[in-house]
Amino acid sequence: MKATIIGSENSGKQGLFDILTQGKTSKNKGKLLGSANVPDDRVDSMASVFQPKKTTYTQLHFISVSLEPVFPFEDLRSSDVFVFVIKAHSQYEGDVVDVIKDYEDVDMLFRLKDIELLERFIDRHKKDPKAKKEVEECIQLLPLIENNQLEEDTPMIHSDVVKNLGLHSVIPRIVVFNIDENSIHSTSPFEKQWQETYTNVPYTKICIGLEEEFTSLSEEDQKELFQEYSIEKPGLHNLIHTVYEHLGLQTFFTVGEDEVKAWTVQKNITALEAAGKIHSDIKKGFIRAEIIHYEDFKQNHFSMKECKENGCFFLEGKEYILQDGDIMHVRFNI
Repeated sequence: MKATIIGSENSGKQGLFDILTQGKTSKNKGKLLGSANVPDDRVDSMASVFQPKKTTYTQLHFISVSLEPVFPFEDLRSSDVFVFVIKAHSQYEGDVVDVIKDYEDVDMLFRLKDIELLERFIDRHKKDPKAKKEVEECIQLLPLIENNQLEEDTPMIHSDVVKNLGLHSVIPRIVVFNIDENSIHSTSPFEKQWQETYTNVPYTKICIGLEEEFTSLSEEDQKELFQEYSIEKPGLHNLIHTVYEHLGLQTFFTVGEDEVKAWTVQKNITALEAAGKIHSDIKKGFIRAEIIHYEDFKQNHFSMKECKENGCFFLEGKEYILQDGDIMHVRFNI
């Protein structure tokens, strides 16, 4: 899963990227690349039980691109989600904060580029009878993008022509408001303004300056700072989980003495499809899936034996719909 972090140079974009990736980055054609483990207490708990040789968290991959001097349209098309970082606090007297304008300035560039791509496709293929359906879809999309009326459930955004054109307007967005320390536990006017204007674009608040301070401290000092600001977990955890929720993702687990591993899949995936994520041979030879729900496992003292004795161990077929937190072992034969 790839998230591209977008923002002006003074938005806090680079600070957010550095915190997420913990300095483990590489550079490729002007882009900064990095990844972050998805925090999950369930993985930690099961690792302490099984004491595996290896513990594997799910990961999100991040790209940080500069919007200047040339807007990097080509670099953005492969993204699964855009993370817009917007400065939401004044840095000096007279510093004007306008979160709507900051977002719409970039959004307008996306929409203008997409309109250009759609019009070019229509012009090139309007006389081709084989492309009639694709041309009609592009014609229908144009006014939706022009008037900023495109919705996530618009059927056309999943069409092949849209995927091939690499439209930016159809990529999901999440906004990060870079706040100051005084706004951590309060609702600012810009939040209400955002909620009224963009009900379909989720946001989260992070005090990036404070988060940068967290990362430089020992674990003990971090706890003290959390207590000082009445913070339960870093804001970055909220961001990562917001990404998961907005993209319709969930986690299932495979466990054992060799490895405790978290797997990222779409919601409503079947046991057979999930087996294919583990290995194509497992999917091919699928017989049954042994399922234990994580909460049942926890309630039964993290004991497989107790789960079986208490009716919390299930044998499911290919069409079983996986639930978030399922622990799955596949019986297969090839």
